[in-house]
Formats: sequence, C-alpha cells, structure tokens
Amino acid sequence: RHALEELAVVPEAVLFVAGSPNDLIGARAVGMPVWWHNRVHLDRGAAPSPIAEHDTIRPLPAAVLG
Repeated sequence: RHALEELAVVPEAVLFVAGSPNDLIGARAVGMPVWWHNRVHLDRGAAPSPIAEHDTIRPLPAAVLG
C-alpha cells in the first residue's frame, strides 16, 4: 500500500507478478490483479486465483501489452 501511495497509482492499475502463493494473498488484499510466475509448480492452496499462472515468464509481455 505504501508503494502505491508513493507512486500515486490505484491498485487496479498495477499488475503484480507473484512468485509464491503468499504473494497472491498480499497483492489481492490491496486490490492488485496478480499474474503468477509459478516456475516450480507450487500449490496455490487457499490463496486467491491469479488472472494467469505460467511456469515461464515468457507470456508476460503479451499479457501486459495486450
């Protein structure tokens, strides 16, 4: 939240790239959409669903640029 406030951006305008299920929880709690780079195939458990999950970061530019 502090970083969002300092940058003067709303959470919905930031795509958070997560590396762990805990990242999914934290980023979603403040309202950021989450793209999960799950390179080691971790179990999400009870964490909220990301907008996308990939084991490589290669699809990320297309997701960002649309």
